[in-house]
Amino acid sequence: MDSSPRLSTYVASSSDQINAQTPRIIAIDQPFDPSLDYVGVASLFGAFDSPLRLQILGLLAERDHFVFELVDALKCSQPLISQHLRVLKKSGLITSERRGRQIIYRLLQPEAMLIVEKTLRLFEKIAIEKRSV
Repeated sequence: MDSSPRLSTYVASSSDQINAQTPRIIAIDQPFDPSLDYVGVASLFGAFDSPLRLQILGLLAERDHFVFELVDALKCSQPLISQHLRVLKKSGLITSERRGRQIIYRLLQPEAMLIVEKTLRLFEKIAIEKRSV
């Protein structure tokens, strides 16, 4: 019997440049692969480490938005929204384009919303299990 550690979820590899290579996916219950870029993956997960960034991603999943639209929708200051947009852009999840004096943001990696949705479901499942203990 194989005694190597097994992954219970999938992991996509990344690099400093998220789009520099095609992500590799590990199927569930595959042996641990030390060659994968776990540091890069952890860095990408860091982009999801804010409720406000998750809300921004949700809005950008619906359509492209100017900064002022995100400010209005989320009832936050423009500097705060811009700070979170920089984190998301640096992670490779979103992109921006200048249109005159305004900047419009677009979701570059729609797959990001799958991660958010799956994580929300996992969170709900864990919360239910904790309540039943």
